[in-house]
Amino acid sequence: MMDQYLRMKKGLPEDVLLFFRLGDFYEMFFEDAKEASAILGLTLTKRHGIPMCGVPHHSAEGYIGRLVKGGKRVAIAEQTTIPQPGKLVERELTRVISAGTLADMNLLDSSRHNYIVALYRDKKRFGLACVDHTTGEFSVAQFEHMDLLLDELSRINPSELLVSDEQTDCFPGTHPTLYYDGYTFLPSTAIPNLLSHFRVHSLDGFGCGEMTAALGASGAVLHYLSYQLRRPTDHLRRISVRATENAVLIDQASQRNLDLVDSRGGVKLSLLGTLDRTSTPMGARKLRDWLLHPLCDLEKLLARQDEQAEGEPEECAGHGAADGAHFPGRRECPRPSGAGFLPVAHPRAQG
Repeated sequence: MMDQYLRMKKGLPEDVLLFFRLGDFYEMFFEDAKEASAILGLTLTKRHGIPMCGVPHHSAEGYIGRLVKGGKRVAIAEQTTIPQPGKLVERELTRVISAGTLADMNLLDSSRHNYIVALYRDKKRFGLACVDHTTGEFSVAQFEHMDLLLDELSRINPSELLVSDEQTDCFPGTHPTLYYDGYTFLPSTAIPNLLSHFRVHSLDGFGCGEMTAALGASGAVLHYLSYQLRRPTDHLRRISVRATENAVLIDQASQRNLDLVDSRGGVKLSLLGTLDRTSTPMGARKLRDWLLHPLCDLEKLLARQDEQAEGEPEECAGHGAADGAHFPGRRECPRPSGAGFLPVAHPRAQG
């Protein structure tokens, strides 16, 4: 059995802890046991001189979440055959859980996306690809200047950030959580993989056919999900371009100083906390995105306000879209204010 464990452990990146299924428990051994016991407060024991600790399988999600929040990734090795006397139980790695692939809603903030982001530089262009594995959102952007990339990255605020291990010095000011295999970022590798995944002959239909830097990042994040994390990607059915040119670009300092989505006193004291009366996590995520990407197209802005105004009760008529009059839990209409042009979530976003 220990040989089986060591073979599995050898095939994993060094920073991944292995949860090895033994009956009703997930066991950890050697250095994994020492690290996990320190983070989780578990009793570290020894058998035949081997350090070990374990957690019950029925409550493993909570322990895994705490390890991930502590900066670790966790691989799960499940039993695939029924235990029989005298026979070794077969096991296989089923998935690797990381900060960007947590599925336990008790451990996630449902009002914001849980993004995995990859960055790639192709000549003088900077590419960005981000995936929210839980919702299936897959989007890309490409920039001519590093500061624009960094500003967008601060708005996205990813849970995981991947950079090519061949471009470790190309993105100063970022804090990658992982330097990933460089060949997966190469457009010559990434583009064919994307074509195969989406089952198309060209990526032009997604509007990103010529965005080689962004496509390099896209191929890498897709490879990371499929091969290192062993997660399904069939639900990633399309790729969209993040239309940053249609929004007022708010740099990192302004975003922070204006308390748009966070503040020193917490989210509740930010502009987002003040406006958020959405009914669903999708609506909350949409509102957050609107605040970080305010429209600069007046026609679209007025159309958004008109959509909001269509649902207002009569006593609130005239107060503008920002009043959020038809959000559940709103008992009275606020006084008109200068915030009339601030975006808020409408029923389409809440669906």
